[in-house]
Amino acid sequence: MRIEQLEQLIKIVECGSMNTAAEEMYLARSSLSTSMKRLEEELGEAVFIRHSNGVNLTPFGSTVYNHAREICSRIYYLRGITSKSTDRLLHIASMYCSMANAAFAEFLQKYATESIDASIEEVSLQTVIELVGEGICEIGIITLFSDTEEVTLRKLEQKNLEYQVIARRQLGAMVGPNNPLYHSNLDSIALQELASYPHLENYATPTDHAWEHKMIPDGYPGRYVVSDLGLALRLVSETGAVMIDSDDDEIYNSFYAKNNFRFIPIRDYPKCKTGWIKHKALPLSPLAQEYVEILTKTASAVS
Repeated sequence: MRIEQLEQLIKIVECGSMNTAAEEMYLARSSLSTSMKRLEEELGEAVFIRHSNGVNLTPFGSTVYNHAREICSRIYYLRGITSKSTDRLLHIASMYCSMANAAFAEFLQKYATESIDASIEEVSLQTVIELVGEGICEIGIITLFSDTEEVTLRKLEQKNLEYQVIARRQLGAMVGPNNPLYHSNLDSIALQELASYPHLENYATPTDHAWEHKMIPDGYPGRYVVSDLGLALRLVSETGAVMIDSDDDEIYNSFYAKNNFRFIPIRDYPKCKTGWIKHKALPLSPLAQEYVEILTKTASAVS
């Protein structure tokens, strides 16, 4: 598989036909068609449905197309990097973590008057490991749970990644005014007691392993999965759903409480460890070192 084939695939989808894509890419129609057939043979499944008016993606092709766009985007980005600019880059992959976000905001405030290229991407645990392992992101923020910690640490070792713990935390249930628990006098709650409420997962939430599904019986009323924290909080507020998050008093008081949410600690939830990862063979850049220092300070304040 070649990058040119992925670029051709993207162009065909954008144009809606191989003829138009071939014209815009200055290729012979037969050459483009052959290239796509070879791509399908290599993938082992049809990417396109061909018809008289053009082409459409198969369901499998839609998945390939989305991955092709992501791969090409990262390659174009890498091509634009120069040795002079690398000391002004900081790219972070993170499971959803309020501490990581708070530290990133403080980091950007410190460098507000300087020209830097910084990003934090909220993704799943596995994707954090992949992005850091492949060198696309310099550091990653992950949360490990007692029941899956050993497996995850083995994955990190296989990728030659090191893990630095910055906080050990208890998790709890975040609820809004439309949930009856919001108006209760409970100081804590058992996970089983959440079984009668819809469960909401932010795509990159700390509960990435959905550990609570092992304890909540089948048949609980709904599981909502969203990729945006703003939407997740709106749904918690408006639907009565429950979202699991970490017990960080400072961030809760400064953010969640102001937005009319209530946090109820979960008694029987497993302890978790939050920390950052990097490649063992690569030293941290000055910007990464600065961010890690801010993150560690933030973790100390909320632990």
